[in-house]
Formats: sequence, structure tokens, C-alpha cells
Amino acid sequence: MSYSSVLNAIDVLVEYPDLQKYIKEFNGHDGFMFTVGTDPQRIAYEIQLEQLLDANGMHSGGSWGCLMRSLQAVYNGALTREELENKVAAEKCRMQEWEAAYQLRQAAAAQVRAEYRCEEEAAEGDVGGIPLAEEKFNCRIVNKE
Repeated sequence: MSYSSVLNAIDVLVEYPDLQKYIKEFNGHDGFMFTVGTDPQRIAYEIQLEQLLDANGMHSGGSWGCLMRSLQAVYNGALTREELENKVAAEKCRMQEWEAAYQLRQAAAAQVRAEYRCEEEAAEGDVGGIPLAEEKFNCRIVNKE
């Protein structure tokens, strides 16, 4: 679950104050995912939340619980939209940093591959009447100055 998914859920639930209230006041013993209830209204809320926020079934029980608890924190005033937006921005920044570092590692690996050329040799063998192929690699520096 990402912070942007919490922001998306907040935007979706703007039109559903009854669902917001349900999330805000929820205190089931086994959490949002595993609390079993028989109240028809509660079951209807759970089904509606699932249809609105997880129509494609991509949430695990853990990510669903995190999403619901994050929404509960927002609806109870412990977390603001601005804080979430700052977390989304920081998340995007970390992803860009990771992508830049990944690209640097890929470029370094390509340079190493260009400097070394490995040739594969296969040697046929025989172990107890069973043919055996053994791979050996001979690497040599081809662009060394």
C-alpha cells in the first residue's frame, strides 16, 4: 500500500460520508480484515468499501488493513492530507533516487562486460555411462590498455 493509494481512497470516499463514519468509528477486535460480523449494515459497508477501493482485488489482507487504518487516522484527525501529500512527494523522490542509482549500476555493469569477454566452452564427459556436459568459462581482458 502506498501513500498515494490513501489519497486516492480519500478522494473516492468524499461522496460516501456513511463509509467515512464507519471507518472512523471502527473498533473490531480482529481488525478491518478479519473481524467477522453478522450486522447486515456492517457487511454492506464492507462490501461497498471493497467495491470502491479494491475492485481489482489487488490488496492483500495486510495492505487492506494498512489502508483502512490510514484512512481511520485521517478521519480521526491524527493524519492530514498535507502530511500524506508530503509523504507521496518523499516517496516519489526516493523512487527517482533509486532509479538513478540503478541506471548507474547498469552502466557500470555494461562497461565491465565491454572490457571482459567471456567465452563458453563445453566439455563432454561420461560418469557411469551417463553423458555429462560440464561448462567452463574462459574470461580474458580484451580492452585493457
